[in-house]
Amino acid sequence: MFDKIKDFAKLAAQMRDIKKRLDETLLELETADHGIKITITGSQEIKKISFASDPAALDRTRLEADLVQLVNKAIRDSQATAASQMGSMQGLLNG
Repeated sequence: MFDKIKDFAKLAAQMRDIKKRLDETLLELETADHGIKITITGSQEIKKISFASDPAALDRTRLEADLVQLVNKAIRDSQATAASQMGSMQGLLNG
């Protein structure tokens, strides 16, 4: 029973460490044509959205579509980063 408690404590500590690393991991994605740039953490918190040029001067419909596409890609990339980090816990979960 104490081994299970130790395993749980080890798992909890590892989860805290992974969360901290994901919070500190920054992913930056940018569109080629409008210069929209998104910075997102590995824990899926968008930190910044910026534009290389004045958004008012750009085609609104295209800008909105590019922004949606880029946000979705940023989320998928952050999920992949999180999955990669969580893979290190596999041994404890199976043991």
